Formats: sequence, C-alpha cells, structure tokens
Amino acid sequence: MQDVARRAETSALAIWSLVLGVMSLACFGFFTGVPGVICGHKARSRIKASSGNVTGDGLALAGLITGYLGSVVTGIFMTGVLLAIFMPALSSARGAAHKAVCMSNLRQIDLALIMYVEEHGQWPEDLSALGDFIGEPSVFACPGAGHTAGSLEDVTAWTDYVYLPGTGRDHDPAHSEVLYCPPENHGGRGANVAFMDGHVEWQDTLAFKALLAEQGNPEEVP
Repeated sequence: MQDVARRAETSALAIWSLVLGVMSLACFGFFTGVPGVICGHKARSRIKASSGNVTGDGLALAGLITGYLGSVVTGIFMTGVLLAIFMPALSSARGAAHKAVCMSNLRQIDLALIMYVEEHGQWPEDLSALGDFIGEPSVFACPGAGHTAGSLEDVTAWTDYVYLPGTGRDHDPAHSEVLYCPPENHGGRGANVAFMDGHVEWQDTLAFKALLAEQGNPEEVP
C-alpha cells in the first residue's frame, strides 16, 4: 500500500484544467475556458482508469466548473456586444425598407388620384373615393406605423397617410404636395411626400415642415 501511495502522482491535465479555468474567469473567457474543460474531462477519465496511480480529480472538477463558468460568462458578454453592434444596423435596414414600401404606396395612391381627376374632372373629397382605382387596402397603410389595414370603404378613418385636397392647386404641380406620410411613422426622421405631378420624394422633418408652411398649410404641420 505504501508502494502504491509513493507511485501516485497528481495529473498534469488536472492542474492545467484548473489553471485554464481560473484564467477563463479572470479575463480570457472561452479562449482558455474551453481548453480547460477539455483538459478536465480527459484528466478525470485518466484518473478513473489509473486505479489510484494518478490523483487530482478534485483539481479537474474545479477546472471543469471554472472553465464552464468562464465560457458561459464570455458567451453572454459577446452576445451583448454583438447585439449592440448589429441592432442599430438592423434597425436602420428595417427603417429603409419601410420607407421604400411607403414611397411605393404613396406613388400608387398619387397615380390613383390623377386617374380620378382625369375621369371626374375634380379632386376627390377624401381617399375613400379611390376604391375603384386601388383594390388592395394595404396600400393605404404605412409599414412604419405598424397598423393593420382596414376597409376600402372607410379608408379615411384608418389610413396612415394625410390627403391634402385643395393644397397648392394653383402652384406648379411638381412642387405642390397632395399626400404625405407623417414623420412619426418613420421615427421622426422625415416624411414621404407625394406631389401633384405623380412623383414621390423623401424629405427630412425640417424640410417637410417648411414645405407645408410654404404651401399655406401651417395648421397641417405636425
């Protein structure tokens, strides 16, 4: 028995497992935590198979615990960092997509208004009159507002767009707005504006407010 005790030695893998595990908690995270876990598992396997000739199971277990903890903490931290980096980019991309769909919607409504004028000789009193020219209610909903489209028969009650039926009729059509999507539907950054000649453009909030005031609609300025 004394002979066996003299021959027993502490597993080098167990020692390395603990050292690497402690280092992972200190600052290196999973860069040392993962190797520490691997060393810990190998050390415990060899210790069990050594029939008492190799010791250090406690060291290996401590290495496994610290290695796992260091790896998990680092993983959580890295996830937070990546979210902080990519979330603004994702938000910006989503905003750009919403703006593009909104512009397409306004362009369709603007063209429907022009067709209505050509057919009736006057501008409609409200957007509900465009049901014969636009068959899909979602055209009247801005994706940036996050609202659900309602009925075509009652568009004016729920649409996200503002129709200006009498605005700038004596002005140059290319500079007379007839329809717009308020800045609040786009995070306050700006507004999509449709003009009498059928074109739609994006304007930042200050330019948009100045345009409405210039066209004689200060009461419409959000």
